[in-house]
Amino acid sequence: MNKQESRRYDSLLKLKDLSKIYRNITLDGFVPRQKQVRALVSISGSFDGGILGLVGPNGAGKTTLIKIIAGLLHQSFGNLEVLGYDPWSESTRMKAEMGFLLEEPQYPPLSGRKYLKYICEIRGFDGSSAEKETESLLNQVGMSGAQNRKISTYSAGMRRRLGLAVSLVGSPRFVVLDEPTKSLDPDGRRLFMETVNQYYKEHNTSFLISSHILADLEQICTNAWIISKGEIITAGTMAEIGEIKRPTRFLVEVDKPEVLYNYLQENGSLKEVTRDGHRLYIKGEEKSLFDLVSRGVQYHGLTMQRFEPVKGELERIMFGDDDDD
Repeated sequence: MNKQESRRYDSLLKLKDLSKIYRNITLDGFVPRQKQVRALVSISGSFDGGILGLVGPNGAGKTTLIKIIAGLLHQSFGNLEVLGYDPWSESTRMKAEMGFLLEEPQYPPLSGRKYLKYICEIRGFDGSSAEKETESLLNQVGMSGAQNRKISTYSAGMRRRLGLAVSLVGSPRFVVLDEPTKSLDPDGRRLFMETVNQYYKEHNTSFLISSHILADLEQICTNAWIISKGEIITAGTMAEIGEIKRPTRFLVEVDKPEVLYNYLQENGSLKEVTRDGHRLYIKGEEKSLFDLVSRGVQYHGLTMQRFEPVKGELERIMFGDDDDD
C-alpha cells in the first residue's frame, strides 16, 4: 500500500469563524416561506494533536461540525483546515490520511475477520499485507477471540470496536469518532475508551471524539471543546476543563419511563428524580448518574434516547448562577 506524502501544517485542526446555516422552505398556503436555522455560529479554535473531546447535548451542533470536518458537509461561512487540507476542495487527499466512525454501518452477513479484511483490500492492501493488517487491528481492538463469529452475533460494544478497527485501517494520522459509546453499557464504554487510549499511546494517532457525557471522555482526552447552541462555550486542556463546575441536572428519555423511574427509586440514592411523560429529570453527579441509568436500561432491556444536561444547564454553570440548591 503506497501512502501519499503528507502536507505540513501549523495545527492539526484549525477553525476560523465557522458557521453553518440550514435553510428550510415551507409552504404557508401557496406562499413559500424560508426559515433559517443556525446550526453553528462563528466557531473558532485550533487543535494541535492528542485526543480532543467534543462535548454537548443533542442538537448542540456536534454532528454538524463533525460532518464539516469530515468533508461531508460544506460550511456556510468561515474557514477550516484539517491536516493542512481544505476538507471540501481537497477531500480525497485529506481522507487518505484520516479514519472515521460516524455512524454504525449496516454490516454484511460476514465474520468480523472477513469484513475487516475486505475493507483492507478496498483501501489498497493486497494478499498477505491485508491479512497482516487485519490480524493486527483485531488484536489491538480486543476482537481476536471473536474474529470468526458472524457480526450479527456481536454485542453492541463488539460492533463498535469492529467499527473502530475499520477506522484505523492504514494507520491514519487523525481519527474522528461521532458518539462512539452511544447506547453502550458502562463496561462497554469503559472498554472502548481504554482501547482508543491505548492505540493513541502506542501510535501517536490523534482523535476527535464527540459525546454528550463529559465524564466518559475526561479520563483519556487531552483537550475538550464544550459546545452548546452551535457555539463553543469553553475550550481547554482537560486539567483546565476539570476545574469547571459540572452540570448536576439531567434529562433522561427512555421507551418505558415508569420502569426506569421505579428502578432509580429502588437502586439509587438520588437527590431528586421526577417524571414528566417519557422524560425523567434527575439530579446528581454526572458519571455516577449515567452509570446508574445505564445499568437500569440494560437490566430491563430498555432503549435510551437521551441523557444530557437539562436545557440551559451548561450555560447556567458557565455564565450564570451556579447555585446548586
